[in-house]
Amino acid sequence: MSGNTHPKIIDAGALNGAPISKTTTLDSRAKNGREFFVIHATAGYEAAGAMLRRTDGYFGCVFYQQGARNGRLTKTEAEARALFQMWTAPEEVARG
Repeated sequence: MSGNTHPKIIDAGALNGAPISKTTTLDSRAKNGREFFVIHATAGYEAAGAMLRRTDGYFGCVFYQQGARNGRLTKTEAEARALFQMWTAPEEVARG
């Protein structure tokens, strides 16, 4: 397995039928030049750098910065949507 990246491992069937996590975007919104996403991932194996890790499934609010995924993963969709609303809320303008 040395030198293999995760797409090659998955495509080559190296998981021998083990479940692969599927990530779905539930909502998205742009703010301050960033695109924020509410995501859901099913249970299974997912990419973690050049490795695979097992996940029990999760929700999250994420954004990408300089090619890296940032954000927070949560257990429930309600928690992820609350973060999404907080992080993408319009900024109030001070009026003088």
